[in-house]
Amino acid sequence: MTTENYRNTLWTVDRIRFRNEVEVVFNEEGFPRFYGYGDVKKNIDEKDQKIAYSYEDIKTLYVKEMEVVTKLLNIIQEKELDDMLEKYDTSVEIVKEMDVNHPVDMFNLLRRMSITWKLIQEKTSDKRVKKLLATELEKYYQDWNTSKKIGAMGLMNIQSYHGLDPSDIIDGRITYGDKVYQSKTKLTIEDAKLIAEEAKKSKRLNVQIQWLNQTVTYPSRECKLDTDTVKCDLIDKQINPSISGDNAYIKATKEHDKALVNWEKTLLGKISTFKDPINADAPQKAHEFRHHFDREMGATCGNPKIVSTCSEVYQFHRIQNLCSDPNHTSPPRPENICANIHYGDSYLKLGPFKLEHLNSDPVVQVVHNFVHKNEKDLLYSEFKDKMITSSLTYVLEDTESYRSIRANEAYISEYSTPGLIKLGNRIELATAFNVFNPNYRFTAENYQIVNYGLGGFVQSHIDNAVLPEHQMAGGTALTTIMYLSDNVVGGKTIFPELDVAVRPEPGAMLVFHTKESYTGCAT
Repeated sequence: MTTENYRNTLWTVDRIRFRNEVEVVFNEEGFPRFYGYGDVKKNIDEKDQKIAYSYEDIKTLYVKEMEVVTKLLNIIQEKELDDMLEKYDTSVEIVKEMDVNHPVDMFNLLRRMSITWKLIQEKTSDKRVKKLLATELEKYYQDWNTSKKIGAMGLMNIQSYHGLDPSDIIDGRITYGDKVYQSKTKLTIEDAKLIAEEAKKSKRLNVQIQWLNQTVTYPSRECKLDTDTVKCDLIDKQINPSISGDNAYIKATKEHDKALVNWEKTLLGKISTFKDPINADAPQKAHEFRHHFDREMGATCGNPKIVSTCSEVYQFHRIQNLCSDPNHTSPPRPENICANIHYGDSYLKLGPFKLEHLNSDPVVQVVHNFVHKNEKDLLYSEFKDKMITSSLTYVLEDTESYRSIRANEAYISEYSTPGLIKLGNRIELATAFNVFNPNYRFTAENYQIVNYGLGGFVQSHIDNAVLPEHQMAGGTALTTIMYLSDNVVGGKTIFPELDVAVRPEPGAMLVFHTKESYTGCAT
């Protein structure tokens, strides 16, 4: 059967499915992670191991920082430590009260662990402080050149995917649904420039300009005490950019308008821009961009072969709308119901699955309360010492730009963790798919455990390969995602072309057929 004519028949023969040949194919390096015993140990170089790529890494840094602050306050007065920290725009109170789950406070924690404590260790004349910092923090210090890029990219993703105002993020305010999350710390103008730089590297010229706009607007506040609260009015003092021809904001607007002139290159390259030029003196061709954009959108969004490009390039607002809604989202249809499902099974009748149906073609469903606490604990104990750093978005030509947001992940299997067999049996009951066969390891891929970092997400993709010759183990028919973390803000799994979005509810399992592209919302 050839690639050219395999679609013209109801019958195909996938010779790779013969067991002896599959076993040979998957003896290659790397494949045991997916279908064998999984990851058996952490296997990354020492430099990479020190970088806080995941939320778990960041929390580890904060726990250590708090331990060090407590020990420092046993040998010096809080006022002395405050005097040391004040030079770097922080204090003991800020360190103690920061929210380790807030992206802005995370970013500033990375700064302290990369710069602040190092400089205090170098410059202090107190030998006790110097010795304690060297002993306690040396192996936890971060590389700022790496951390600032990771942090900037993460904050940019949060702002972009959730449609937030950069000025709010600079001020430490993140709105999600009807809730506002306020950080203890704030960002600086230099941080805004850094985020703008990462936006440009990611080909998001519109986002770059949104952040650079904050660098030419200096806010002042007039505050007054009103009973037990402080009310402040924000007054923007806009600087005239024309006073400086080399102003970064001016350069960015000109580059943006030039990208509109070269509309074919811009759209084909998936470069994000505004639809209209920013400068009044932009060339006429820049003003014609909207016309080209709308025409190409009609052609692209009507082509099922490239439908994912529609939402990523032409209708990104759909992704923003799905990401910014904190609830499960799906178009109202008669079949979209919640039900207790037991399939006539006597065992399941005692404890039926709590199923929420979100889409029929392809199927997208959520099974609530699926993963038990003891199973979460088992998964955590198994993967915590096996996590390795990996890229969860496609790496473009400039790998140093960190357009590829990284996370920590591990693959584990029933072969190495027999306790997972019960979980696999439950997945089989819920989906009617075979998950684990000890005599044939290609029934399903191993469990992939992922711990995202600041602003992390998985880029738009389809789990199922297109051609059968690429589906060496038979191809992927169904994907399940189980959510393990509590108190997650953002991080939804969305299907833009279906207008379906699933929030990461702890203990729930998302089930979907793999013929539809999906993406993640920045956490």
